[in-house]
Amino acid sequence: MRHKKKPHWHIVLVFDGVKRYEQVKEISDTINATIPQKVHNLQGLMRYFIHLDNPEKAQYDFKDIKAVGINATLEIYG
Repeated sequence: MRHKKKPHWHIVLVFDGVKRYEQVKEISDTINATIPQKVHNLQGLMRYFIHLDNPEKAQYDFKDIKAVGINATLEIYG
């Protein structure tokens, strides 16, 4: 039986230039978020968010992703 997780948010920040960890941590602290982690593969992360490559997990609709400044559909499906 598949269970959906309780409602929660994943937030991805994309910068034009290099940011120090401390700069990003300051942002995450203002929204009471967990420790920020560097994204190495944005497409893989977006696919992970909806469990696209994990059919044994609860499936989420990519239309539920709220994207500002990136094309989420393009990032997920290439």
